[in-house]
Amino acid sequence: MSQMAAVVRLAREISASRDSEWAPVYNLMSSSLDLGITGQDFYDAFDDAVDQGLIVVQGKGTGPKTLGVFKPGRP
Repeated sequence: MSQMAAVVRLAREISASRDSEWAPVYNLMSSSLDLGITGQDFYDAFDDAVDQGLIVVQGKGTGPKTLGVFKPGRP
């Protein structure tokens, strides 16, 4: 499985477990550590998912570590 697909799957799992529509990007980044996706690899996979509309980001500069919040995009 590609790192981007793993990050998207994890983003969907995190979002499904929350009451609100949006989840902190920092939570996704922290959870990606367990998958061995860290540093620039995480940012590359995350940015690719955002570019493809698989993850939607809002509020960069807010949330924990000012990374913003996200929700899953198109399936």
